[in-house]
Amino acid sequence: MFRLERLLEVAGVHVRKLEWILGPYLYGTAINSVIRLLDRQGRSLLDVGGGQGEPMAVLSKKHSFRLTVNADVTLTQLEESQKMGTHDQHVLCGGQRLPFQRKSFDIVLCLETIEHLEKEDGFSLLSNLEEIARKQVILSMPVGEKIPSEGRDAPWRHSSSWYPADLRKLGYEVRGKGFPNIKGYLLVASPNKFLSLLGCLLYPVASPFVYFFPDKAGGMVGIKYI
Repeated sequence: MFRLERLLEVAGVHVRKLEWILGPYLYGTAINSVIRLLDRQGRSLLDVGGGQGEPMAVLSKKHSFRLTVNADVTLTQLEESQKMGTHDQHVLCGGQRLPFQRKSFDIVLCLETIEHLEKEDGFSLLSNLEEIARKQVILSMPVGEKIPSEGRDAPWRHSSSWYPADLRKLGYEVRGKGFPNIKGYLLVASPNKFLSLLGCLLYPVASPFVYFFPDKAGGMVGIKYI
């Protein structure tokens, strides 16, 4: 039983790595949507909540930037990003205190970050991102109810729920990704290794079917042209 659980855990790790390899070519996945929506004239990019830098590692192969900056609140994540060489610069800061001037980046990217803030703080962050961006702001986040956690410090704990209507009211175009409701996302995050592996395999497959129906999706990508 232990060997099976360990096998599933290892398989899940490799599937997640494979997602970053195949994701750019799978229509409707978050990274595929970001690549297609990215302004080709943009030369500077601020990655808010960039973490270890996996998305930027993919984007830098698809687009030529003069400057990319990873702004994250977690030092260990930034250190890992530095090791991977995903960004040109790394800045340790929280989303509520971004030390960047108005209109200082062509593109501001914020992927799977806003849902970790309280709703009021999330709206405040969006306002800050739009002030910093010259051309566009691109977001991604789950759709719907916040995901519960076993403890306050769980790394995937979500503090707020977001819906396509929230972004549309602010002038964003919205596209769907993943399973057609939050249950699919819960499957991916399941502590059961088999269910989590199954979720990782099926999540990108579902994306093309909900791309134009974000209200039915498990996640969404939003873009606003400044």
